[in-house]
Formats: sequence, structure tokens, C-alpha cells
Amino acid sequence: MQLKDIVQPVKIGKVENEYTLEGIESLFRLGVVAVFVGLHTMTKICVDFFSGLGGFSEAFLNRQGWKVIRFDYDRKFSHIPGTHIADIMKLQISDLRKLGVMKPDILLMSPPCECFSLMSVYHYWENGRPKNQKTREAIALVQKALALKELLQPDFWLIENPNGMMVKVLGKPNRYTWWGSWYSNRDLVMMKLRSSGIVLPPMKPTSLWGIFPDIEWRPKPKKGTYQEARRGAKSGIQNSKLRPEEKSCIPYDFSKALVEGIENSTTIQKTIF
Repeated sequence: MQLKDIVQPVKIGKVENEYTLEGIESLFRLGVVAVFVGLHTMTKICVDFFSGLGGFSEAFLNRQGWKVIRFDYDRKFSHIPGTHIADIMKLQISDLRKLGVMKPDILLMSPPCECFSLMSVYHYWENGRPKNQKTREAIALVQKALALKELLQPDFWLIENPNGMMVKVLGKPNRYTWWGSWYSNRDLVMMKLRSSGIVLPPMKPTSLWGIFPDIEWRPKPKKGTYQEARRGAKSGIQNSKLRPEEKSCIPYDFSKALVEGIENSTTIQKTIF
């Protein structure tokens, strides 16, 4: 029995491939290239829990080749593109699967900070322990989001919160940053502050937990380049026209650094066979 009795001719366009080892090898290479191109151009998925105004995932939404799926419990955010109104406490992995979420490229989480922020610590914590039911429910919400993360197994994941009592839930942060280093003129925070006569950005020291893409971190703002936002202050950002969700909106430049970090971390696909 000859090779041509086993392998049928294959036509590529109008040209019939020869029954040669070289021809079969070329087909094999074409097949591998096709699989590689298919994998490389596959739509990437960004899932954003507690998405609010969508700042955390905004740069992903504007990026070709990405699909952004957002979740927030507050119906006032229903007009934000890609947002599904859902209570994370009730969200099941089956709900995510129905939306096509299998293994996200990145999962972003920005839990409500009211019970964890140092600005309000005395209302919700006492001697390092939850002070009331509201605090315990806030902790349970974070734990549920982490449980969903374990089921989804994303390539990258991040939780952000102001420096504060979230360490009691998640431990020491993997990284600290300052939103004051990331704000630009395109951010809603800065546009609203300028309308209130405030020209400097808030410093907003922020804690980050998770597995991050490799990005170029910006240094801590130098004194005089940001405004203070002390607890109980009646000036600056505390006395601005910003709504709570606007104050907590994550800078676009940080979101952009994340999506670029993921795309730049893509390497040649490992051997398929």
C-alpha cells in the first residue's frame, strides 16, 4: 500500500496538493498556523464585578478584540455599556456560563468601600473586628466574589479598595498605588473637580490584591501635586460636587495600563501537540 492510497488529495484554492512528504508537511504547517491564528485572534473576556460607572474596565471596552461583561446591583448603572444588574451574593457560576463566561482573561473587582475605608472606620470596626451586621455583610460580599473567582479561574484578577480595613479580609495587599498618579484630564473625577474650582487631583492611596499583568507602575505623587482628603474635611474633594460613585471611579489610565499589560504579555502559543 502506498502513501497516496491512505491520504486523499487536498485542494487549496484551485491547486491540488501533491502526494509528497513535502506537500503533507506544508499542509501540516498551514494547519498549525491556522490554529495559532484562530487562538491568537480569539475574543478576550474581561469580567468586572461591582462595576459602577465602569472605570475599572473602561479601557477594555474601548479595545478591539475584547468583550466586557459588567455586574452591579444598583439599577442606576443599567445604562452603562455591558452592565448586568445582579446581586453578587445571588450570582451563580451558571449565570456567568449563560453569558459565555468560561475562563476570563481578567476579573476586576471593586467592592463597596464604605465599611472598609479609613474615612469611616470608627462606624464599622472596633478593635480590628466587625462592629455591626452591615460590616459582616460587606465581608460576606467580598468572600462571595472570591468564591466566584475560584470557580472562574481567570488568568489575571484584581481587587482594589482604599487603604483600610480590607486587610482584615484579604491580608496584606500585593501592591499599593495612588490614584492621584493616574488621573488625567479625561477622567470624570478631574472634570467634576475643576467645575468645583479644584485643580489638583486627590491622592487616594489604594490597595491592590491579585495576580496582575506586568505594567509600568507610576510613582507616588509628590507633595504639592495633589490635594489632601482628610477624614471630616469640609474642603477639597470632600466638599466637591462629586457623587459617591464618581469619587470611587478608577482612573482611565490605570485601566489602559492593565489592558496593554495583558496584551503585551501574550507570547507565542505553546506547542499544540
